[in-house]
Amino acid sequence: MLRILLMTMAALAILPFRAYADCAAASGDAERAQCIGQDLRRSDVEINDTYGQLRARLSPEGQSDLRHQEIAWIKARALACQVDTREPNRDRWIANLLEDYSKTVCVVRFTERRIAELRAQEAALVQPAPATPAPPPQALPPVDYDRAGVGDVYELVAHRTPATGKWYFEAVLNQGEIARDASAVMFVGVQGLGFSNVGTLHTIHRRNIGQPPVNIGVALDLDAGKLYIRVDGGWRQQPGSAAGLDLKLGRPYVAKLTSSVPLGPYLDRGLVEVNFGQHAFTYALPDGYVPLDSAGPRRVVEQ
Repeated sequence: MLRILLMTMAALAILPFRAYADCAAASGDAERAQCIGQDLRRSDVEINDTYGQLRARLSPEGQSDLRHQEIAWIKARALACQVDTREPNRDRWIANLLEDYSKTVCVVRFTERRIAELRAQEAALVQPAPATPAPPPQALPPVDYDRAGVGDVYELVAHRTPATGKWYFEAVLNQGEIARDASAVMFVGVQGLGFSNVGTLHTIHRRNIGQPPVNIGVALDLDAGKLYIRVDGGWRQQPGSAAGLDLKLGRPYVAKLTSSVPLGPYLDRGLVEVNFGQHAFTYALPDGYVPLDSAGPRRVVEQ
């Protein structure tokens, strides 16, 4: 399975990228998703190259350890992100992934973490030669993907999971300060229990340093099966219109924010906040809507 994955990833290196929108000026969710797709394709090539360089430095026993790490990572990603591992065509796999923004954020998180792990492992092997030559490396330190990431908060989730009614909540992201520390991809929206996520993507890059916080409002009309997004007070789709994003009628939904980077430091510094109704909203509630919950969000720790 790993050999097939690596061959597919290597093949992507010679495939031309599609003509996407200017990622420095991407504004809509579709453009942002396309740019994330480009980044994931480049990350595939980077993982493949780094994996190959690291493998070449290892003994047969170390190569076996590395292979088992990669298989464990693929399984852990599939479980945590709820992604399909049966699609053999990587281009189609990414295209399918980008249809669910919350899963997209999760895969970005796992991909960036794996690249960092491979780089660290390679760097540990490329050290200045000691006075007394050490024996060649035989194995890699184990990475336990059953416990990797324990303690990191990547999701903020509402307590209430309504199936009917009209609800509203807001998320505030201080993108100008977050960008000083890291690039991030965040999803704000809802997850249908047992099926897809619906909402909006927000990307944060170095070019966002110094920019003001962004306020993302979500109006959830479960009686009509629609979700509406507004950014800094301006509606992308007017509540009550047919232009809202589609939801399934009669199904429970949970509101959430999902991040590609650990949220703990930003929550502690007040740079990320999800207001489900525990205090006053920045913008007025749309007509007929009520706060989603009087309780603050649950912090979901990645297991």
